[in-house]
Amino acid sequence: MSEIVYILTIVFVAYTIFSVLKEGKKSSQKSASSDDVSQVETEEDSNPEEAPEHSDTSSIRNPETGETANIPNNYRFSKRWIKEVLVKEGLLDKIYKNSDLNDEINAKIKQALADLQTIEKYQV
Repeated sequence: MSEIVYILTIVFVAYTIFSVLKEGKKSSQKSASSDDVSQVETEEDSNPEEAPEHSDTSSIRNPETGETANIPNNYRFSKRWIKEVLVKEGLLDKIYKNSDLNDEINAKIKQALADLQTIEKYQV
């Protein structure tokens, strides 16, 4: 009985490897043809005169690294550098832990995030 299970396992593994390799060849051929199409599309779309400017007010830029991030709706999901900037600019007293958050602190944080968006140094 164990010999049959062993043989079936070997056959299954061989079939799985064969099907993965077969799909890999098909996808590489498809990606090569889709790369040609995407290059043509990007050349058509890359006209600098017609490119619209994005003035997204819901994102800020880290002047030290150049990274841009959206202003989060919830303080828990904001990036670490945003929390550090809020403290560095004096908008918050400290970096709050998730267990420290309550309604009063959340109101302070929302006001601090709104004030951070108005600071020119952090605008996109």
